[in-house]
Amino acid sequence: MLYHYRPSALEDALDKLQSEDDFVVCRFYPTKRDPPNKETMALYRKHLVKYAEELTQMPPIGGTPNIEEVFKAAFLRLDADLTKEALLGASGGLDEATARERVEAVVSGSCSLVAYVTGRDLFVSSCGDAEAVLGSQDEDGVWHATPLSHKHDSFNEKEGERLKKAHPEAEHHSIVRGGRLLGSLVPLRAFGDVQFKWTLEQIRENLNKTYNRNFVLPNYYTPPYLTAEPQIIRQRLTHRDKFLIIATDGLWEILSHNKAVTLVGKHMEGVHALDQFKLPTDHRLTLKEVNSILEKRKAAMATPIIDTNPATYLIRHALGGTEQGIDHHKLSALLTIPHARVHRDDITITVIRFDSDYLRNRSSEN
Repeated sequence: MLYHYRPSALEDALDKLQSEDDFVVCRFYPTKRDPPNKETMALYRKHLVKYAEELTQMPPIGGTPNIEEVFKAAFLRLDADLTKEALLGASGGLDEATARERVEAVVSGSCSLVAYVTGRDLFVSSCGDAEAVLGSQDEDGVWHATPLSHKHDSFNEKEGERLKKAHPEAEHHSIVRGGRLLGSLVPLRAFGDVQFKWTLEQIRENLNKTYNRNFVLPNYYTPPYLTAEPQIIRQRLTHRDKFLIIATDGLWEILSHNKAVTLVGKHMEGVHALDQFKLPTDHRLTLKEVNSILEKRKAAMATPIIDTNPATYLIRHALGGTEQGIDHHKLSALLTIPHARVHRDDITITVIRFDSDYLRNRSSEN
């Protein structure tokens, strides 16, 4: 796609990759405390240069590219390249430290969700259990949530059917056990996690020997059981579509789609959105106690919104939100508690706002 739209930009990127400056490779690492070793950096540069060269040698694409096919090819190519690097390391093609780093990268797994906007078309490509939700506002000012992705887990019946079609009937009872793939993995699509993809021989030769333990899962007969092929949804945007929330499952385990959209919508309007007030059903309150609760809600509504970023606002409400506003002690505890993954999943959020005027002006286009 880069070559189709901006060949000069791709050529510039290739020049940087071929330079001696390691910045291009190092920028992918989140902290300076965990930089890649020199051998790994050299390996990344080599593969990035090879991929960029392949793109520059491709003939120009005529007409409009098939976005769905581009996404599919990109996801599968990335997963295949990760596997190739790991197999190269495990076969003795790299020094020991780099080889182990490459193998460790693919034993772990990662979900992915990518949104691409071109004109009025929004494409969402997902692989795993992250979700994208479109926030729209009707003429009465009411906010509406539209999911633009499907979680690839055992609760998704279509995913279960897809897996059954890909494996013999004798395995249907063991493919998903306890809500997990082969009784072990929650997402049914992901990058890496090669112990669900490689052949028995590859696992024994490249994982068992590297870690000196058995990686072969029970009932592992007809791999691959896991894929990185994305599911792609296309949405035609209108001027009533205001934003897109992209978030990992850590958010959606706490907030519903509608609640998240309402929070972001109210944040855009500069208004607090509190949970609907409900009287407790397990005990009675006096009028004085009810009045106290309502006074706290009134005070919370009058407090200026301190978060300029809607993603931060979402996290604050997800972890600390109550009917009376934000419970800062609860929020602090959930952010600082040791071994946080025992109590909550990691949360990553991106909120993308759309230009309503642009979409309104292009509403007559097909």
